[in-house]
Amino acid sequence: MYQVANRKLIPHRKLEFEQPHFNEKGIKNVWIYNIFVSGSYLFCEYTQNSKKMFFVFNEVNSTGYNLEGGLLDEHANKLKLHPLRNSLEQLYFVQKASFSNTATEEQNPVIGIVSLK
Repeated sequence: MYQVANRKLIPHRKLEFEQPHFNEKGIKNVWIYNIFVSGSYLFCEYTQNSKKMFFVFNEVNSTGYNLEGGLLDEHANKLKLHPLRNSLEQLYFVQKASFSNTATEEQNPVIGIVSLK
């Protein structure tokens, strides 16, 4: 990753993904979609070998986790986190709601807000 300082790109941080970075034909295996920093955490959405991955790095204790598909909620559903605009330590996620009666209920998503520790 690079940072802009004095109108120049300066190397800031190197993300280490699991090997291999290239397949047997020399084609790149890691495709980064989104990187964001929220307070003391760095998050990265990427695919590797056609699998959706989510990287979480705690900058305070220098620990990182590569999670296939995303974080899990209490029901083992994978969550895709997004930063809230006005907060460095709060994120949100959107899930599809389940119906109890499809004749009387509209399909509205569940929006959750989480705080980082």
